[in-house]
Amino acid sequence: MKTTSTQSRTHNLQLDCQSLAEEDVELLGYTPDDGHSSHEARERAKKGPQTIGKIKKALEFIRNQHFEVPFIAFYRKEYVQPELNINDLWKVYKYDEKWCQLRSRKDSLINLLEKMRDYQAEQIMKDPDAPIPDNLRVMKEEDLDRLRMVQTSEELKDVHTHFLLYYAQDIPIMQEAWRAKQREAAREAKRNKRRAAVVEGEEGVEGEEPPPNPEEEEPETIDEPPEPETLKHAARSGPYSMCKKANLDGLAKRFGLTPEQFGENLRDNYQRHEVDQEASDPLDVAKEYISNKFTNEEDVLRAVKFMVAMQLSRDPLVRKCVRETFFERAKVDVMPTKKGIKEIDENHPCYSMKYLKNKPVRDFVGDQFLKLVMAEEDKLLTITISEMIEGLMTSQSYADEVKNLYYRDEFSKNVQEWNNLRGEIVELALTRFLLPDLRKELKTNLLTEARESVLKMCCRKLYNWLKGTDKDTPDPQPLGSNHCSLGDLESFNTGFPHQVAPYTVEFTEEDDEEWDTSKGLRVMGLAFVPDYSQAAFACIVGPDGDVTDHLRLPHVLKRKNSFREEEKLQKEADLLALRMFISQKKPHVICVGGEARDALMIAADLKDIIAQLVEDDQFPSISVEICDNELAKVFANSIKGEVCITYV
Repeated sequence: MKTTSTQSRTHNLQLDCQSLAEEDVELLGYTPDDGHSSHEARERAKKGPQTIGKIKKALEFIRNQHFEVPFIAFYRKEYVQPELNINDLWKVYKYDEKWCQLRSRKDSLINLLEKMRDYQAEQIMKDPDAPIPDNLRVMKEEDLDRLRMVQTSEELKDVHTHFLLYYAQDIPIMQEAWRAKQREAAREAKRNKRRAAVVEGEEGVEGEEPPPNPEEEEPETIDEPPEPETLKHAARSGPYSMCKKANLDGLAKRFGLTPEQFGENLRDNYQRHEVDQEASDPLDVAKEYISNKFTNEEDVLRAVKFMVAMQLSRDPLVRKCVRETFFERAKVDVMPTKKGIKEIDENHPCYSMKYLKNKPVRDFVGDQFLKLVMAEEDKLLTITISEMIEGLMTSQSYADEVKNLYYRDEFSKNVQEWNNLRGEIVELALTRFLLPDLRKELKTNLLTEARESVLKMCCRKLYNWLKGTDKDTPDPQPLGSNHCSLGDLESFNTGFPHQVAPYTVEFTEEDDEEWDTSKGLRVMGLAFVPDYSQAAFACIVGPDGDVTDHLRLPHVLKRKNSFREEEKLQKEADLLALRMFISQKKPHVICVGGEARDALMIAADLKDIIAQLVEDDQFPSISVEICDNELAKVFANSIKGEVCITYV
């Protein structure tokens, strides 16, 4: 991850701490009780006001000193605990990465908006007495303030699309004017440098050759050709650009509310700004804007409805309010296809979700949505996010509630005609522009949460495998972290009666130095498949984790008391080979893969061998453990496992 040094920007670091804490409410002390968190985990979630300072200290370690999260958790824990455990530090790491990316993009967009504001001011000041054209939206300081207050990538995207709607056609011209200004500033700096050289030459030692006169070289500098344009500007020929070229901006402003005012009404859920009503009928007003592109009143009204709906849908505050409402109230329908009706049976993971009707998206937990998406990709299901949003307090839909915030509360015919147009505009903005984008965004968010939940499950499962616990932890709820560590999962393993890892063994002082465990353990593993045609294998893993030697055992599954004399001899040969292998390699512990019931027989044979070695060769008593080999199978089928097997 690219980190940003903040040693000289303490104020910015403090703001980043507050932003990170607001981004993840768990860091400030709120943790939803999902029924699976332990009492200790819930107690740790009760953060105090000093959490902000601990987050700041963690950011200093991560950004300025480039410390890794495990290092901070174990060797700088006095600076962050008890408010932040290793799980919280991973959250800080993750959200800081996102925040740095967001801040970089936001700074670039702020720079672009400031350039556009300065360019607009220069163009307006060329003729300050001229009226401002209807198709020009003057950039205000509120636009920059709104951008500076952006906290999420969605809000930044909303501000960017809003900027492009009004100023996309002016960006190439503005950039060219800015480059020309930069070239002129460079020329002026060169002139000043030459003038300074002349002054220094006049004050220099007599007899020296004077520097060239800058006035003589001035024409060459001024007449330099402009830099060639390497990018071809895109031609804006969309429907909205067509409406702007038809000068419908003036008519769009006569609907009574600006998009910003409508957004504030929507945010406050009441008419904070009253609608300014036109005195004339809509058709009479539309006659003033008839042109070659729109030759009658109906076409003009149809075009201006599209234009105003586009403006409403691009307003950042409108998008934020609709997004929050939609994500909270959206519902999902699931129906199986013909193929899915046949293939989704009781053994399929989507069987319990084969038919869903109006299921709230907030009720999805774990990897449920990921399973549905995978089934949809296999053409087994169809997932539909409802286009209708329910109202909050009344029987009206959400669209009807929004329309009421754009209506003029009068009953004259003229007002009703304008209200009908406003209602059609709101309906168009929601159904055509806003909700399709928000449905894609919601589906992406649900899929991301489901994948993170799967990642968390895998991390917990791996932790249980490595710790050797004999009981699975509860299924996790979706968490917002892409980084998992073994320390994250300690709260889920308390109270388990049996735990193997980390394995410790002690030998008496009388034993040989070869049995010293100070540098680590030598582990002997024995894996088999319950099939006589496939050989079993034993191997020795050294303290550094490398496989140092292995032994092939083709007949270890056969019985010592078999009726066939040949099988007895083969079994005894493998046991003798095992004894020699153990005697030479001297493992500190022996693990047998618990693939089948035959593991009990193999473990008994190994214990007999150890007993013989203890009696004959004064071996220490070596423990024989039967371990779950599911993790070994997963590793063997991985790319790294295949490389290791090939190397061995």
